[in-house]
Amino acid sequence: MDEELVHLARELERILAELKPVVDRSVRLRAQESRRDAVNILWEKFLSSFLYYARKKSQEKGQNFFHGLSLNRVFGR
Repeated sequence: MDEELVHLARELERILAELKPVVDRSVRLRAQESRRDAVNILWEKFLSSFLYYARKKSQEKGQNFFHGLSLNRVFGR
């Protein structure tokens, strides 16, 4: 793997490590019915912003960011 791909892999690993405690906190907060909807809204906003950014960059660069990504491999874990 070339140096740039190694760097990308490390960045993604770092981001995942930062997201794990956020997911843990979200699960804990969602256990409280009074907070469930608020947590869902926060995650919807986060995921929507990420997907919007990826789609926007795809359009700017004339690429489909999601082309070649397998949902079976993503959700199959």
